[in-house]
Amino acid sequence: MANVNLDPTVLINFLYVVYNLLKDGCTHLFKIILGETFSAYGDILTLLTVLTAIYILLELSNAFRKILGIIIALAWAIFITSFLLEKFL
Repeated sequence: MANVNLDPTVLINFLYVVYNLLKDGCTHLFKIILGETFSAYGDILTLLTVLTAIYILLELSNAFRKILGIIIALAWAIFITSFLLEKFL
């Protein structure tokens, strides 16, 4: 098995790099779209956009977790029902 470095600083550095890439990408896009207006509202607009993207990703993962939980519960219910029906009928 490969030696995996599970140092928390590696994860923090990775998240920092991803955040900076998102921030720089949003900044570049907003400078193109807004032009001169960007200098007044650019920092807060970039921050709000990145935070919104992170929030949407967290909500999607939370919704997926709920759906997966329902699927697993249904699978267990079907398994137990079919086992009991086969055993007693």
